[in-house]
Amino acid sequence: MFSKIFFKFSLICVSAVAAVLLIISIIIPVSDTYFYFNRMKSELYTVSESNFGDNLNNIILSQADIDEKEKNISNLISDYSGQLALNENRKLYIFDKDYNYIAPKEQSGDIREKSENLSNVSDEADKNLCSLFGDFIDCAAFAKGGTNSYILYIRDNRTDLRMLIYHGFKFFALGGIISLAAALLVALFLTLRIAKPILKITKRAEGFQQGELYESFDDIKSSEFSGLADAVNHMGYVMTESIQRMNADKHRVEVILEHINNGIMTFDNEQQLIQINSAARRILKIGNKSAKEITFDKFFKELGLEVRMAEFSYLEKSNTIEKEIKNGGGYIKAWFIPFKMDSERNAGVVCVFEDITDQFNVMSAMRKFVADVSHELKTPITVISSYTETVLNSYLDDKAMTANLLNIVYREAGKMTELIQNLLDISKYEMNAVHRHDEPFSIDDMLNSLVETFKLQAEKKELTLKYTRMNEIPEFIGSRGDVERAVKNIISNSIKYTSKGDKINIFAGKLHNDIYIKVEDTGWGIPENKLGHLFERFYRVEDEARSRDKGGTGLGLSIAKEIIESYGGHIKIESEYTKYTRVTITLPIK
Repeated sequence: MFSKIFFKFSLICVSAVAAVLLIISIIIPVSDTYFYFNRMKSELYTVSESNFGDNLNNIILSQADIDEKEKNISNLISDYSGQLALNENRKLYIFDKDYNYIAPKEQSGDIREKSENLSNVSDEADKNLCSLFGDFIDCAAFAKGGTNSYILYIRDNRTDLRMLIYHGFKFFALGGIISLAAALLVALFLTLRIAKPILKITKRAEGFQQGELYESFDDIKSSEFSGLADAVNHMGYVMTESIQRMNADKHRVEVILEHINNGIMTFDNEQQLIQINSAARRILKIGNKSAKEITFDKFFKELGLEVRMAEFSYLEKSNTIEKEIKNGGGYIKAWFIPFKMDSERNAGVVCVFEDITDQFNVMSAMRKFVADVSHELKTPITVISSYTETVLNSYLDDKAMTANLLNIVYREAGKMTELIQNLLDISKYEMNAVHRHDEPFSIDDMLNSLVETFKLQAEKKELTLKYTRMNEIPEFIGSRGDVERAVKNIISNSIKYTSKGDKINIFAGKLHNDIYIKVEDTGWGIPENKLGHLFERFYRVEDEARSRDKGGTGLGLSIAKEIIESYGGHIKIESEYTKYTRVTITLPIK
């Protein structure tokens, strides 16, 4: 036993030291390289932004001869050699902005070909280039000198960096040997200190498994374990009492769960239902189904949730999975909380359910309304505010001008009223809250009436508007006003986005078990990449042909879609840009 404990402590201590040493062995070269590279880069950028460029420019533009200029440039580089840490392993080269070599002359043979950084450096502030990887470390930056720019290029052959890393590893190796020796000594000390008490406590714990709850021991004198020994002794006395309390607590929990509004279901790790309260049966519409008929994976799959019992084996006790269930016409929020007993193995899952149907409907309607209407109301409200202010400040005595401005305010208020009514109508259709009176009516009569309604408007734009019935159309059971509104929005769009000489043809008929209505025009058409957005609220195709000066709020097609789909129908738009647009409505025959 002693040797096993010593081995385990040794393994733990040595492993910990080895892990630390491994991490340090990675950190040393990385950190040395990082600081070495960043120091070189930051110092080069500092020099490039200093008066180095101005001094260099003054030397180059001076009247001195070439030798004097080269000497002055060398002196200038020497002034910054300490800051840039220049030596035989790290050298500075200077080029003009066209990459022509300038100085130092004695190093001109070192640059036989340009590196990628030197070739790509830009005089933009964020285009200085540095590279850490390759045969050498290099960094290039632009320095401004008057109206000229110069490239400062440093190339480092890594010799100093290797020496820095080498010295770091020398100290690291010595420290590692000392640390491993210390780890073995610590392991030996811990083994000698705790092996004997641990053996006795282990034996006492094994007695608990055999029901020996009241036996005690008092011969552990070690101060480190005297408290533990007392706790183990006390544990034996309280375990029996705890078992009795657990039975009472179980009954109390069952009573509480049965009288709360949230649904509760508990499953064990074999997916079997352990507990369910009446609220869960009511919320999930389970009825009197027995616990044996309910298993975790199958039950929640039938509810449309992708949750599996196996998932909870990898979650901590405190982790919770939250889901939403659409059950019939209601919405339920579900929480899945794994629990463990006696070991790290998963013991099961507690499921909590809350009926949030009312909250969901209210919040959904609120979000939709606020998001959509706030944008579209901005323009008319601004117009009303500005024109009202104009009347108050300038035209109270001019009745004609006041009346004209108030008419504009009145029209904008009407637009807001229409917009709000349209939004409310859309929300009602989405929430299935429309109360309508369905009765049989003729689609054919409705379309003939709409053609007469739009006839004058089409003639003013010199358009051809024609309706053709393809075959006998049975009566449709629904609200004529709703269906007429949907088709009217589509015809209105066709007239709005066509030009002189274009044709608008309306076809209707029966196909299989559906009534279809097609509105096809030879107008401007719609780009293919915008077809998928046409039913979005407030969406309008913006181009030369279709723009906001055509009026409207972009709600017409949204309303039409909601109306048609409320009858179980479909609406589809096909178009080829600059050639045609075709809208097809299908309504199921009841």
